[in-house]
Amino acid sequence: MRREAKLRDLAAVAGLAAAVAFFFTPLLFLKRAPDISDVRSYYYPGWSYFANLMRTGPTHYWCPYIYCGFPLFADSELGPFYPLNRLFWLLPSLDGLIGSLFLHYFLSALFTYAYARYMGLSPLPSLASSLSFSLGGAMIAHLVHPNMVWAAAYLPLFLLLLEMGLRNRSSLPLLGTALVIGLQYLAGFLMIPLMEALIVPVYLGIFVGKEESRGERIKTLSWGASLFILSFLLGTALGSVQNLPSYHLVKESYRSSGLDPQLANVGSLPPLQLLGLVFPKIFGRGIAQGGYVGAWTFEETYCYVGIIPLLLLPFALRRPRDRVPILFAALGLIFLLLSLGNAGFLWPLVRRIPGFHVLKGSSRFILVTCFSLAILGGLGIQRITDRGCTDIGVSSASRIGSMFRSARRTTARFIFATLIAMGLLSIALLHLNPLGFREFFTLIIGPLKGGIPLKPEKLVQELSSFFP
Repeated sequence: MRREAKLRDLAAVAGLAAAVAFFFTPLLFLKRAPDISDVRSYYYPGWSYFANLMRTGPTHYWCPYIYCGFPLFADSELGPFYPLNRLFWLLPSLDGLIGSLFLHYFLSALFTYAYARYMGLSPLPSLASSLSFSLGGAMIAHLVHPNMVWAAAYLPLFLLLLEMGLRNRSSLPLLGTALVIGLQYLAGFLMIPLMEALIVPVYLGIFVGKEESRGERIKTLSWGASLFILSFLLGTALGSVQNLPSYHLVKESYRSSGLDPQLANVGSLPPLQLLGLVFPKIFGRGIAQGGYVGAWTFEETYCYVGIIPLLLLPFALRRPRDRVPILFAALGLIFLLLSLGNAGFLWPLVRRIPGFHVLKGSSRFILVTCFSLAILGGLGIQRITDRGCTDIGVSSASRIGSMFRSARRTTARFIFATLIAMGLLSIALLHLNPLGFREFFTLIIGPLKGGIPLKPEKLVQELSSFFP
């Protein structure tokens, strides 16, 4: 039986590798770099500079070609101290960048699959979750920000080690998160470790809910919190070779004393662009195709993970007292609100925490929402394919009466069906424009458009043209 399970897992991992390779066929086999956005203007030139230095002689961290000279090693976005970058810089520049991108997208899929399997999902749902996260939503949109891809690839591994440590009451996996955090710092994207610092309190709080006595809850909570604080400090120390130069560079920038609320809101996700969760091209066809009419830039606001995970949400949440649906529903909602910037009530509070006060681009918090939707989508498949399943992960409460369960499921399905019906009705009214509905809709979307540069009237016109 174990042999068969291992073979299924190996087949799934091979399938993940094939899927990622197929997705990146133009890069892998046609040797085409993503010559767009920040890759063109910053990442590829910087990558080529370091790669040439690694191959031709000693690495000089002072770059004479930017301004009158620039401490390029202090700008963490190129990950000059990230171990895997050091390896890929030994290859020709283009081959190294393509290989790095492919590897990290595969690692994000592999770690997501491993996490889903550890949480009790069977191979098929785990496969669906991993592909939905690694090849959808924020992960693919941020292809133009390789440092974010490098750091985000380890997010599922961080969660896996966290879950292993808490479930087995073992210090070693929790301390292993220090290595993950250190690698993420070295990869050059500070925001991911800070996201994980926000994830842990939610994760711990929901995990200890399964404990029967208050004393056990307090004991588990204090043990887990103290170990994570130690791990976070150790991870920060491991990344100090990058963090310290970056800190001193920031002190010389406009971020030195923190950002004011208006500037910190730059790059937030306008509430109206949550439509992109359902209609991926409603605000334009992406970076390469052009025609983007949304706020900021396409890569900062794209959040589509597929329609299937959304349709499977009622099945995933039909046992809302199970820990896993509670956890990822909570994380998905919290990070969705954070991504809205000042339009959500959480970002103005979180940005008061040291480390967060220098950040903008809160739309990137949607990454955790995308991951949550991917896991919930896999959980929905599990519910459908395995009606006899009594628990995914660890149950946080005993069963309740069958009548109440039936009523609850009926209510949830009614709400879900109502939302779908309202969405379809809105689309029909927007297209047909009976009784001047578009003018009414223009008044509604005004406060919701956030940083979208178009006037409400023009925006309604663009949205109407999306539905033929």
